[in-house]
Amino acid sequence: MGMAASLHRGNGGECASIGAVRGKYLMREETAARVIAAHPDVVAFTSYSNTHRWAVDVARAVKRECEAPIVFGGPHVSAVPERGILEPSIDAVVEGEGEGALLDPLECTEKRGFGRTDISNCTFKGDPRPVRNRVRPLLSDLDTLPQTPVAARIWGLQNYRSCLSRQNRITQATISRSSIEVVKTACSCWRERHEALMKVCLIRPPTLMSGSSATDTLPPPLNLAYLAGALRKAGHEPFIVDAVGESPSNFVPLGNSRSLRGLSFDQIVARIPEDTALIGVTCMFSAEWVPIRALLAKIREAFPGRVIVGGGEHFTAAAELSLEQSPALSACALGEGEETLVELANALKEGRELGTVAGLVIRENGRTVRTGKRSRIKNVDDLARPAWDLVPLRNYFDNGMSYGVNRGRSIPMLASRGCPYQCTFCSSPLMWTTRWIARSPGEVADEIEEYVRRYDVRNVDFFDLTAIIRRDWVIQFCKELVRRGIRLTWQLPSGTRSEAIDAEVSRWLYRAGCRNLALAPESGSERILKKTKKRVKIANLLRTTRDAVREGLNVKLNIIVGFPDETHSDIWKTFWMMLRLSFHGAHDVMVGSFAPYPGTELYDRLVDEGRITHSDEYFNKLTYLDLGGAVSYSDHVSSALLRVYIWFGFALFYGSNYLFRPHRVFLTARNILTKRHESRGEMALASLIERWRFALFGSRPALRPWR
Repeated sequence: MGMAASLHRGNGGECASIGAVRGKYLMREETAARVIAAHPDVVAFTSYSNTHRWAVDVARAVKRECEAPIVFGGPHVSAVPERGILEPSIDAVVEGEGEGALLDPLECTEKRGFGRTDISNCTFKGDPRPVRNRVRPLLSDLDTLPQTPVAARIWGLQNYRSCLSRQNRITQATISRSSIEVVKTACSCWRERHEALMKVCLIRPPTLMSGSSATDTLPPPLNLAYLAGALRKAGHEPFIVDAVGESPSNFVPLGNSRSLRGLSFDQIVARIPEDTALIGVTCMFSAEWVPIRALLAKIREAFPGRVIVGGGEHFTAAAELSLEQSPALSACALGEGEETLVELANALKEGRELGTVAGLVIRENGRTVRTGKRSRIKNVDDLARPAWDLVPLRNYFDNGMSYGVNRGRSIPMLASRGCPYQCTFCSSPLMWTTRWIARSPGEVADEIEEYVRRYDVRNVDFFDLTAIIRRDWVIQFCKELVRRGIRLTWQLPSGTRSEAIDAEVSRWLYRAGCRNLALAPESGSERILKKTKKRVKIANLLRTTRDAVREGLNVKLNIIVGFPDETHSDIWKTFWMMLRLSFHGAHDVMVGSFAPYPGTELYDRLVDEGRITHSDEYFNKLTYLDLGGAVSYSDHVSSALLRVYIWFGFALFYGSNYLFRPHRVFLTARNILTKRHESRGEMALASLIERWRFALFGSRPALRPWR
């Protein structure tokens, strides 16, 4: 059989089977409907390499309508069960022979016992990592088995995992021929607790794409994973709808070479559980506000009585404006969201008003009101780890979707929070204040080890706003990775300061696995650096670049042009700095146009001058990386000329780079052809080629797994 779904009913252990012979598959919807209609206690799939995707699609459909645990077995998942368990719809994977464990798991429990460690040849979705049991106990006499803690947790179910520790009325049961009834009772016990939990649905909207964008990096939603982890730790039940991760190959055209990548609005709304009491929607970039506002209206139409809260950089910087433009919103959460969202869920569960929760902006008597300031989270080591089991990581892994350079299975992390600087074009002070708080090096290393073991991660992208502030911290962290023998690559793609990076730090970075480092000078004009409060010394930047390249690091530069008051002379000084950095060995550059994001000092100035109106046109043009839609806010440089400057900056840097180091021409061509990119520039060029092909010939960009 190509696929078999075994349905085990609790009443006497009745078993039904729905099969699909190779070449004669039932339709996915029809198969899923048959499984759901059978009201199974357990659903088991046998999967082969050529039928696995079909089976997973059915399992996902079943999971949305049915609470039964889903078990996979067969050659495809048996080979690497830890990877199979990454699929959110799969609760356990059976390795090797499955006559007992797969085809009749409930009967199997009579023979092997209920304890998690008593069920051999299984990989469970556990916490903090999948639990893999290899030892087969020799239990020949059922009557001599000891009484064992019993609950639905024995199957490693992500939704049932806390059944033993919270409100569980079943603590012991004799392993006997009535094991099916024991499982039914345990599941019933969980359902009672499940119904009492506060359901919170967190949504990542589809990403706005542009045909002239310089990059289309699409990492997993670290923010939502952190929020879900905090909610789960507090005893609530989170659910994530990741529009990008669930459908990365779906593009919804918006016109003007723009599109939304991910699930459609209707698909997102259909995935929100009906019993959800609190719905959270993230918006990190104000350029995406217009489509997200439309999504909020769709959600409100489908869930008229629910609380809908917005969070992220945009809602923090423009909370009042968002509430004014979107009647669908109930509140905006400001800054770090873990404590605010948990308290909000507690308030709803207890029947309290939104105004009792600090860190929100709400409507009250026809006006917007801030409920009170919430302090920064200081004990960042105590935060719950991101709930990655709620995110379709496999899609990101298979399609090489990450924030940094694609170096294999990548996952995002934070080693620190906040930034101590106050650049006038950045909204970070509103989101994080100006306090930089670092996690302990050992705790960060522990998390990396967990991801290597749990997800077979080969690369980590650190999302830190300013990762390297303290020289002693980064050296200690690198030494910890080396001491533990953690073998993977990691990157600092967001842009960091150069002051703390010297030859010794660069040496430790490379030795510990760091391969890509982004520096963010933004401008080469001392006048502009002073006006934007960008405390960068160009001499330090040149030294850092030289030392990092000598140690083997791939260095990228972040440049911004088109600042208010910036002149042609300032831009040429920036180009001269780029040329010098290219000579010192920098590999990559990103030249973007200044974008006045809400919440920044320069944004407030332009609003006061009447140069910004909060129209849809303003938000649609608010993109730093759109090479074709750059808007100049300088009185000295027109928008058309600014676009010429941006393209010239790219040509100047890469032309000089290949002139100074001709061998990089062949390396770049090879990496693009083999899709093994070493720099963001190579990734951006490959992405532009794919999108141009899509625009010209109508073929979507290919999503290919990393090999």
